Amino acid sequence: AFRGGICPPNLVVCCQNLVHKCGGWPIVIVTLAAAMSRAGQSPTEWNGVHDHLGFGLGANQDFHALTKVISLSYDELPLHLKTCLLYCVIFPRDYSIKVNKLIRLWAAEGFIKRRSGLAVEELGEQYLRQLIDRSLLQIVGKNDKGRVNRCKMHDLVREWVLQISSKQWFLNVISVYNGNDGDGGGNQISRRLSLHGAGTESLSHFPSEQLQRIRSFFMFGAPDCDIGVIHRFLLMRVLDLQDAPINELPNAIGGLFHLRYLNLRRTGLRRLPASIKKLHNLEALDIRDNLIERLPNISKLRMLRYVSAYSHLTDPFTLDQLSGCDFPSQICTSECMRKLSGMNATDEIVKAVGNLNQLRYLGICKVKEEHGMGLCRSIERMEELLSLGISSNSEDEYLKLEWLACSPPYLEDVWLSGRLKKLPLWFSQLDNLKRLGLHFCKLALNPLFCLQAQLPNLLWLKLYDAYEGRELRCYTNGFPKLTTLIIMNLRNVRSIVVDEQALPSLQTLSICRCPKLRSLPPRIFLTRFLILKDMHEDFTRNIQVERGEDMPRIIIR
Repeated sequence: AFRGGICPPNLVVCCQNLVHKCGGWPIVIVTLAAAMSRAGQSPTEWNGVHDHLGFGLGANQDFHALTKVISLSYDELPLHLKTCLLYCVIFPRDYSIKVNKLIRLWAAEGFIKRRSGLAVEELGEQYLRQLIDRSLLQIVGKNDKGRVNRCKMHDLVREWVLQISSKQWFLNVISVYNGNDGDGGGNQISRRLSLHGAGTESLSHFPSEQLQRIRSFFMFGAPDCDIGVIHRFLLMRVLDLQDAPINELPNAIGGLFHLRYLNLRRTGLRRLPASIKKLHNLEALDIRDNLIERLPNISKLRMLRYVSAYSHLTDPFTLDQLSGCDFPSQICTSECMRKLSGMNATDEIVKAVGNLNQLRYLGICKVKEEHGMGLCRSIERMEELLSLGISSNSEDEYLKLEWLACSPPYLEDVWLSGRLKKLPLWFSQLDNLKRLGLHFCKLALNPLFCLQAQLPNLLWLKLYDAYEGRELRCYTNGFPKLTTLIIMNLRNVRSIVVDEQALPSLQTLSICRCPKLRSLPPRIFLTRFLILKDMHEDFTRNIQVERGEDMPRIIIR
């Protein structure tokens, strides 16, 4: 509750009394501390909070008394943060929420108040940070760049927020796991509805006029999905059917004029109806991991900002199974597009995509050798690009990327899948690069030798069938900031060598399907985690013999 972690002498007794009032519940102590961090340093003010909390906390840890602390933090929130918090109970209990998805949902609902000079994504991250700082949301994971990428809501906080959302007719949850959260099974329905393990048959007792006012509809773990019901959702802004069993999307989807967010990931769809071009307010479309080969003409959807269309439905990973969709080239005239992933390359597409100079994320598949020059010229025009993924047409097709003279200055992630004769020279320009994935590159020379000189700020590196040599070596002082190294399908590698003072920051090493590798250098055992999968039994046996007292945690799969 105090900067520097030092309590002023005049508040020591007040703090002790408040901690006692929390009854030993860590989440309540943390939440109260977050709320009091914005209070003054007057003992009168702190004692006033103590008296306001009543006597239930210290006596019997009663739920209703405990939630007074959460209420204290919630009441201090501005209105836009209150709505953002209430929205989070759409997700099931203990659900790990992807931050990017959450921010896009907030934006689709209109909760993010746009300000000049800041993108919607940046404002959403500010909102998230404020909720985390108040301990109303918890951090589940961070990416290698230190950004929060997953969060969750503590059970106690969620229980209280569910009650508030129900009382305010903000949201209902119908759950077969924990009963009907938030009075979701009553005779009334609010503007937002989330089904947890329940199918669309659970909506049968609601009259049509109530279904018509639904603005957000989610399904988690649905046993069935009668998609024909969507024609009733006339005011729908958010439709999330991820993992729901859907055979076909009806033409009625085009009647959802207000729809801004549509998630159809892993639903088994083979096509999208032509009527989708009528969704003029659509901002986000996710059709990943389906069997959709071609998108209808969505170039008239001028509000579209995010499109994700990659599909990869097999394991182990093969490049031939990685596919996208055929996009209409007119989509490259959009002024709002920020993310375009899973787009199959054509002669027209690789040239037109350069018009999207405001794009942040680009993922393009089925790239042929003859596309190289046009694609490189287009990428040079994308000065705002943060993430770039390029996949070749097949494992035997070379990626021709040497024509890229000036790379986007802010690139943080690069993913290349396809054969390379050598590493691109423009790698040396990527001062901000944090994550690099090289797949099926089949390089003849040790990639670590070139990369450690070109990319000193790299944090995460994956080599998947990227090298055909026998020795993989990291040289002295190599990769000073690298925390994660993933080595997969290097079928000729017999030894891994790590020189002195190389990989000083490495925390996680993952090795998978390297059949000729028999041992690891001693320095590797200084890492925190060693993950081994599908390795030769001799290798696994040798690792077990070599392990010492300082051995990292070994995970063998």
